[in-house]
Amino acid sequence: QSENEVVRRADAVSVGVSSVEDNGGSSTKVNYNDKTRFRPKVFSAWAMGMATVLGGTYYGWNEGLSIGFGGYLVAQVLMGLAYIVLVFGLAEIVSSVSFSGGAYGMARVMSGFYVGFLVASFELTEYIAYTAFSYQFVAEFLCEKMSWDEVYKPVVALVCYVISALFVLESNHVYWTFSNLLGVFCVVGLLIYILGSLPYTNISANASLQVDVENASSMSNWFKGGMSEYMTILPLTTWGFGGIESGALVTDLIYKPRKNLSRGIALGVLTLFALMMLTMFVCVSLSPGLQSANLDDDMTIVTNIHFMEFGYEKMGLDPMIAEWMMLPAQIAMAFGFILPTAKLFQAMSCSKLIPQELGGTKINVAFCYTLPISFALCLCGFYIPNFNIENIPIFFAMFTYLSDLFAYCKMQTEFTSMEREFRSPFGIVGSVFAGLVFIMCAISIAAFQEDYVVVEFAAVFWVLLSVYYFIYAKDRQTFSDEEQKTMLALHVMNLNRHKRLHKRKSKMYGAFFPSSRSQQRKNEFSRK
Repeated sequence: QSENEVVRRADAVSVGVSSVEDNGGSSTKVNYNDKTRFRPKVFSAWAMGMATVLGGTYYGWNEGLSIGFGGYLVAQVLMGLAYIVLVFGLAEIVSSVSFSGGAYGMARVMSGFYVGFLVASFELTEYIAYTAFSYQFVAEFLCEKMSWDEVYKPVVALVCYVISALFVLESNHVYWTFSNLLGVFCVVGLLIYILGSLPYTNISANASLQVDVENASSMSNWFKGGMSEYMTILPLTTWGFGGIESGALVTDLIYKPRKNLSRGIALGVLTLFALMMLTMFVCVSLSPGLQSANLDDDMTIVTNIHFMEFGYEKMGLDPMIAEWMMLPAQIAMAFGFILPTAKLFQAMSCSKLIPQELGGTKINVAFCYTLPISFALCLCGFYIPNFNIENIPIFFAMFTYLSDLFAYCKMQTEFTSMEREFRSPFGIVGSVFAGLVFIMCAISIAAFQEDYVVVEFAAVFWVLLSVYYFIYAKDRQTFSDEEQKTMLALHVMNLNRHKRLHKRKSKMYGAFFPSSRSQQRKNEFSRK
């Protein structure tokens, strides 16, 4: 009961429904009754997920159709279900412990401080890379469509970073209003394509590879290549879901996060799954369809980056609209990652995993460091030939997801007394399934791509992080104020569990290897 009381008291502070006395006797109040303060709830949490993720549903993923509709459908469904299990598990964790440090806070409790630091660093790199990739696309798109010289790409990207930062730093109300609008716009844009194109779809005629015309049900019409090709395209299936987990980093900004945030991200991942399945169905069901593979082995028509233009053309609209629809979707994707990135950087700073001067206690200080790092990575994409940053965030995300699933399993088995306002229906069995899918995706990036740049980068990065941790961060790290309020209960329960296990092992050892009578007297004296 006392452990649950710690969590309830911490949650009371985060939602501002009461004041809680701290160790110094003072009280902390969050006044949500102020009419000028915007109170984001379930809808805002859902919209933030839509804005952050749906940019990947507008293009790029359809390159995976090179293995046929059947093969890619299997891969996409497996990955989508894995993300649903992951996010539902995170929703249950958030409904029990609302900590704005994301996955690393749970990793520090469940897996140790070193693993927690690695998870934090991997997740931070993931979000920084996603932002850099999105703004790199925006800069290249605008320079191409507006016939600007390529020398202006860094300038365009820099302007995008500055404008995004201004929206985030202006006020709480401005940020969430803009985030809600971007999320709704991304959903509406896909629904226009899906619903408007449905009358022109014919899955039996267009989704088949038409390799065996006489036998329409032949597997060769729906699957192309073997297991190697399947593993090669597997990372593309994450484009419609990657980043939805970042909502767990803004718990201190959501009104009653244990209730509203958990439901918002759970509803968000279900929406993403439905939109991804419908978009894929429409894409393969419109002519020219996958039978174009007979004429073009590279399937350049079907895997065209602007695949939505076929639907807009059949609706009687200008196909160029499909291309320009991707621009706000990519801006929304980058915008959605900026705030969680700064929140994670700030949380690491408050725990002294990085120098406290870098993150401080104010979010605008963290922005001053995370945005330049992301912009520097964006410049690398402009000026370094064959610098592919697409798979870097996906590779690091897989390790973050595995840490989240491990934390969820431990909560299900060892922290059953913790109160929850949301429960995942998938349990440990679902977590094992999702973990296997994410492991397969990590193997795909490590061993089945054209080069090993990501693996080499990850190995060097891990070594540098380890050296930094053991030389600098290990002896300086501490619990931030928020960790003490929200995560202390889990740390206490974990410590007590280890003590109980140690006592049991000692008793078993004493039963098999009894000590001498004199030693027993010494032990008895020591206990007294």
